[in-house]
Amino acid sequence: MSLNIRPALTIPTAPDEGPRQMPAFARLLLGAVILAVAATLVFYGIRTHQIKFREVVNATHERGAVEQIWQRINHKSRRADMVVGTQVLGGDRKVKQTTLVFQRYGLDADGISSLPLPPQVITIAGDAVVIEIVALKFSPDLHFDDDFSNFSSVVAGKTINLFGRVYAEDSSNPGVNITMRSAVPASCAANPELDPGPFEKGLWHKIWDLAHNPVVARQRGLSEAHFASAPLVVKPGVVYRILIEGLSQPMVHTEEDQQEIATMLSVLEASKKPPADADH
Repeated sequence: MSLNIRPALTIPTAPDEGPRQMPAFARLLLGAVILAVAATLVFYGIRTHQIKFREVVNATHERGAVEQIWQRINHKSRRADMVVGTQVLGGDRKVKQTTLVFQRYGLDADGISSLPLPPQVITIAGDAVVIEIVALKFSPDLHFDDDFSNFSSVVAGKTINLFGRVYAEDSSNPGVNITMRSAVPASCAANPELDPGPFEKGLWHKIWDLAHNPVVARQRGLSEAHFASAPLVVKPGVVYRILIEGLSQPMVHTEEDQQEIATMLSVLEASKKPPADADH
């Protein structure tokens, strides 16, 4: 007996067409997008590099400027001028209140205290004024905590004099701080006409933070000395020139410079005027 075997039914298949290709327009569009992304990444990479390079250059320049001013102010004498603006008399004809204009001077390129800084208007009780100065002395071994920016090397071994407070002899009021113990003193700023940069602000933040804890300050190498003038009875029409020479009480000389008196009193008059944009 024979078997009649029929061939299996086969289903024809489509010929292998290979991977489908993207239309030419889509390929062109994709290429343009890739090029745009690559160009953007390159641009921002260059821009970031430029910014970082500029920051490094600026930081180096600022540090150099700060180091220069600290070399200049080290052990240097300082000057301030003071004039009486107004005085209020009581029924007994004694002075009850005095308004003063106090002007400090920064150091010029030759280390002379001759560059006028923004003046301050001060009001005290009575007419007997005491001027206090502060000497900050940094030992050669001074070190700040967490000193990643190496601030210590800028100030170590230096001594600087600052004007501290102006206050009345017969008053329990602490007086007015000439130097704010939370900011860069104008008389020590690398550029008093500009806002201090990050390095300079960071340095003075370290200094004041340490000075606020005298025990730790002495351990780290910062000592602070205060010197007060004898009570000075002041009157209008005189320039009181205050000089800091070394670690001692400030010296006070009087001059009758009418031009300087008029200039300083104009500051007092300007302080009385309302701001230009004030409501009327």
